Amino acid sequence: MRQKKLLQFLVGIALLFILPDPSMAQEDVYVDAPIDVQQPIAAQAGTAGNFPDQFNWGLVNYGFTNSVYYQYSGNTIFSGGNSPDSFLNIGWIRLIPLDFEYLPGMAYGADFLVLNSTSEEVYSGDKESVVGPNISMAAYLTNFKVRLFFMDPVNGLLHPFFGISWGLIFGDFNATKVGGDKYTTNFFGVSVSRNIGVQVKLGDRGGLVTEFRAVSAGNISTSNDPFNQGDGESVDLDFSGITIALSGYYRF
Repeated sequence: MRQKKLLQFLVGIALLFILPDPSMAQEDVYVDAPIDVQQPIAAQAGTAGNFPDQFNWGLVNYGFTNSVYYQYSGNTIFSGGNSPDSFLNIGWIRLIPLDFEYLPGMAYGADFLVLNSTSEEVYSGDKESVVGPNISMAAYLTNFKVRLFFMDPVNGLLHPFFGISWGLIFGDFNATKVGGDKYTTNFFGVSVSRNIGVQVKLGDRGGLVTEFRAVSAGNISTSNDPFNQGDGESVDLDFSGITIALSGYYRF
């Protein structure tokens, strides 16, 4: 259902960029006027170049190398859990042209991601016959990022890129044990990501972005250890994994 709603949203964005503007229609055509083939290209470059800031919003799927729920609780019902999704994935970058043949542009910026999940969503087995703790997680990821583009990110149709991100991961677990005891566990740590992706231009000011990130975040410390998975006072969680993002972007 989430993916269907996101697809409808992105298709709507694409149609807005692709459909012609009725105000652009002309009633008079002068067939004997000289044609300057360079003029439209120059005009398009000027229009796109006037909007160096880019905003994006979309869906992210975060596949953990080792289930965070399993690391936190030690309960094997979460060992092969489902990956959480997020609709609150927003980002901004500033585009900078470069005078290099194979790296015609770069960008720097930041993004913010919110992940919310419950034990029912993470558990992938038969829900009618399982007994386990009730856990909900709210995770927040903020990153500073740098991108290098292989092709012109202003005038080109495709903008493949690679980059790196540095960020923070923080949030909390709210857990109820099988016996009824309740706990709140905060967590905090840093991450580094290697990124690769491609932008598809659908208009002078908008398009789509697909991005893959290999996230390294192996020392996320907690405020307590209610399931005795660490030293009794804290447990280090590993949030490493792969994120897959699909977003629409708009330049301003």
